[in-house]
Amino acid sequence: MAGRRQPLVTVAGLKGMRALAHPVRLRMVELLHRSPESASSLARALGIRYGSAQFHLGVLAHIGIAERVGEEKKRGGTEVLYAIPHGFKVELDPTAPPEAWQAMYRAHLADLTRRLELTAASPRPEDATRSRTVVSDLRLARRDVPKALAAVDDLVQRLRAMSVHQKGPELFPFTLVLNFFRAAPGEKAQ
Repeated sequence: MAGRRQPLVTVAGLKGMRALAHPVRLRMVELLHRSPESASSLARALGIRYGSAQFHLGVLAHIGIAERVGEEKKRGGTEVLYAIPHGFKVELDPTAPPEAWQAMYRAHLADLTRRLELTAASPRPEDATRSRTVVSDLRLARRDVPKALAAVDDLVQRLRAMSVHQKGPELFPFTLVLNFFRAAPGEKAQ
C-alpha cells in the first residue's frame, strides 16, 4: 500500500549471503519484487529449465527471502506463487569467510553490470535528469554509524513506499542500488 511503511523482513547470516551469491537467484529476487511468480513463470522469464527454477526458488523460500503468497490454477493444475516482502533485507554475517563476502559481491556486481549495460544500450534523453549515480567516500564517527544505517534504511523504505507494482504509460521502472560499506583498510576517504 503506497505511503504505508512496511516492517523490514530480515534474513540474517551466512545462508542469506550464500543464497544471494548466485546470479539466477538475484534475477529471481528482481522478478519476485515486481509481482508474484511461480517456478514455471520464473523458468520462462529467465530462460532456464523448470527444475533449475524450482531449485533456486526453493533456496530463496527455505531461507525466508521468498514467501508463498498464493496459488493460481493453470492447465488443470495449481501453481504456487511466491513474492519477496517489500521490506526485505539481508543482514550480513560478520563471521562469514572472505570467500562468502566475495561471492555475494561478485554476483551483485555482475547483476548491476547487466542492468547498466541494458540501460546504456537504449539511452533516452530524459535519463540524464532521471538518474543518479553517487560515489561518496565518508568518514563517520563510530557513534554515527548506526544513525547512518538508519538513514539508509529510511530512504529505502520511503522509496519502496512510492513504488507502484502495475504497468502503465506513466509508470517508469527504476533500479535502486545502494551500497553502504566500510572501506578496505588500504582505501582512504577523501
